[in-house]
Amino acid sequence: ATDALTVVVNNENDWAESLTVDQLAEIWSAEAQPETWADVNSDWPDQEFNLFGAATTSGTFDYFTEAVVGEEDSIRDDYSGTERDDQIAAGVAGDTAGFGYLPFAYYVNNPDSVKAISVIGESGEAVAPSLEAAQRGEYPLARPLFFYVNNNKLADDPTLQEFVRFYIEQAGADFVAEQIGYVPSSDDQVQSNLDKLEEQL
Repeated sequence: ATDALTVVVNNENDWAESLTVDQLAEIWSAEAQPETWADVNSDWPDQEFNLFGAATTSGTFDYFTEAVVGEEDSIRDDYSGTERDDQIAAGVAGDTAGFGYLPFAYYVNNPDSVKAISVIGESGEAVAPSLEAAQRGEYPLARPLFFYVNNNKLADDPTLQEFVRFYIEQAGADFVAEQIGYVPSSDDQVQSNLDKLEEQL
């Protein structure tokens, strides 16, 4: 599936409607480390950031640091990191100057707790996070999601083979978007993954 990784601010934040990827990189960089919103844009208030994001053990952390900061693990360490998306949202919700990122699936199921902001990528257009924008490739922080299977176990276990086949086929179902909040796999992606599975058997 595909996720539209969502950048969020406090609901009372009325100054940051959108951020460029470069601004995100500046905020989260281990080198730049601006302390206030005004350090990023002089028109914004002189309020200190309180940053919330994924723990270093998370795949979300890996993607964000590489896609935004540009270098794996190169991120400032003065932020509250957790693998629990509800704690990220609660941190931002409880702080007027709070700022964080979390999976779109969590945001879309809790849309009133924090405010999502648009991201400006290479196109120069501010794009709000949505499944449609991620599916069209327009949202700059759209990321693929993966699962991994041990090939030796797969070859030896028919039950595991059937489970993985079922999982791949279900990844293209409507409920992936409607109930979970991810972009479902396309028919081509489903078939490609089924072909990869068969190559391992």
